[in-house]
Amino acid sequence: MCEDEAKRRGNKILGYVKGVEFSAIDPNEGLLMAPGIALPKLMQRHGLTIENVDLFEIHEAFGAQVAANIQVWEKGWDKHPEVTPIGKIPESKMNVNGGSIALGHPFAATGGRIILSLLNQLERQRAQTGVISVCAAGAMACAMVISRE
Repeated sequence: MCEDEAKRRGNKILGYVKGVEFSAIDPNEGLLMAPGIALPKLMQRHGLTIENVDLFEIHEAFGAQVAANIQVWEKGWDKHPEVTPIGKIPESKMNVNGGSIALGHPFAATGGRIILSLLNQLERQRAQTGVISVCAAGAMACAMVISRE
């Protein structure tokens, strides 16, 4: 909900959405690979590097999907040379409590589960900035910057 409404209700502010990036690709290019485009574009637009992001919450539709996107984030993708690789995300920053395979991929609620998982971990670590990457509907993706301030 908006900040004003949360304050009116006396709810604790957990964090703020600072930016969102959506992408879609032709499914023939690679199912579940659109995060390979959305995350780098989001980070570039917001001036973020792996070093200044505290946590990454990466949706695992399947383990191989995450592995393939990690490779694209690190090395780039010949099908989309316009997208600049972001580098290697340290394991200590990624899905630190387990991802969707471990915690769940609830129908129509995966995004909410991922956002809340990230916000709770940011608070536990007294960290400020997190990034989310979600693949959706085969060839689409959403990436989001979340901040506690």
